[in-house]
Amino acid sequence: MKMIPMTAAALMTACLAGLAPGAPVLRFTFDEASGDALDTGAAPPASATFVGGATRSTDTPSGSGMSLDLRSDSPYAYLVGSDAAKLNDLPSLTLTTWLKVESYPSNPSNNKRLVAKQASDANFSGFSFNMNSTTNNLEPATPDNFRLGFFAGNATIFTSGFSDADVGASDWTFLALTYDPTAGELKFFVGDVATPVAQLGNTIFTVPGAGPVGGAGARLAVGLTDAASTADTSVTGWQDDVRVYGEALDLAALETVRLDNLAGGPTFAAGDFNSDGIVDGDDLDIWIAGYGTMGTATRTTGDANGDQNVDGADLLIWQRELGPTPPAAAIPEPGAAALAAWMALAGAMGRRRPGRTVGAAAVRDA
Repeated sequence: MKMIPMTAAALMTACLAGLAPGAPVLRFTFDEASGDALDTGAAPPASATFVGGATRSTDTPSGSGMSLDLRSDSPYAYLVGSDAAKLNDLPSLTLTTWLKVESYPSNPSNNKRLVAKQASDANFSGFSFNMNSTTNNLEPATPDNFRLGFFAGNATIFTSGFSDADVGASDWTFLALTYDPTAGELKFFVGDVATPVAQLGNTIFTVPGAGPVGGAGARLAVGLTDAASTADTSVTGWQDDVRVYGEALDLAALETVRLDNLAGGPTFAAGDFNSDGIVDGDDLDIWIAGYGTMGTATRTTGDANGDQNVDGADLLIWQRELGPTPPAAAIPEPGAAALAAWMALAGAMGRRRPGRTVGAAAVRDA
């Protein structure tokens, strides 16, 4: 790969730069031993209560931790929180969940609410991520065949969209959607325990220029919506790792979300950006290409420490992991010696030849 020269000043800036780690606005893991589902997303936290037959289960995508079990209605089963202000008027949106369906009713208008914060006002302000039993292939909906849907509204407009391809979730399946109100673009995504995330069907075009997603006055819920608060709108099955982001994540970021809830999969060194089992010059090329990305980066684009940024902290991790064997120890914070080393690297990169030396390891352009 072709290297991109960086000046010593740029490397010094990279080493000193850094932002707080990125996080979902809201996240429920359901891994607590008892009590409410705790929100581990951005502050302030917004916990939620198990209602009716809702409980925890040890049936999870990773085989560890707990999930939300919504199979026993008494008369309903859902998770409900408060009118969390941090989820109101989001400029764009990503919603994700793991889903496992035991059975699906045949009612063609039955929208099962996977995660919702939607009011009962004129425009149903807020958002709702749904299972929908009107399938694209006109066959009865089953755990292996249903459509995904999305509702959004604010003070001036209501919009909706449905996937143009059906999906199944009779076993644990990762589902996600991204919504960009300005462009009017809605995308659905699917993956599973062994399969990376891919877009489900085509991009759905909704009303462009709709403005921020509303939601003031509505409660956050899984399996319930304030837009139809007396209906049974929870899945007959399980959900896990419910997340809300205030931005439209890209495919690579969604894959990071999928892997984040799994255990026992392939493990790569943090600085092995191309996942080939070796931390080398090819990974440095990836870091240089991604340098300056803030808030959307993944390991595959140069983010070694998981903060969704590509900056000097990731460069230092790459340097310490050079070689075929990932280190067992945690990576320390940048120090004066490390900064001096990267000043030397700046000069070496400016004078490099097709075969170049970085620190003590020789790397070669591919």
